Amino acid sequence: MIGLKYKGWFGDVTLGGVQFGFEIAATGQALDFTSNSFSVLPS
Repeated sequence: MIGLKYKGWFGDVTLGGVQFGFEIAATGQALDFTSNSFSVLPS
């Protein structure tokens, strides 16, 4: 969120929730996708 604020896309905001997901489109090839970890930390 800090990076978005510095770019001027957001002002001072309070983050109320975080969602995490994937969007995988067809590539025409068989590929493996792996997610090893995900975290959100306050600063």
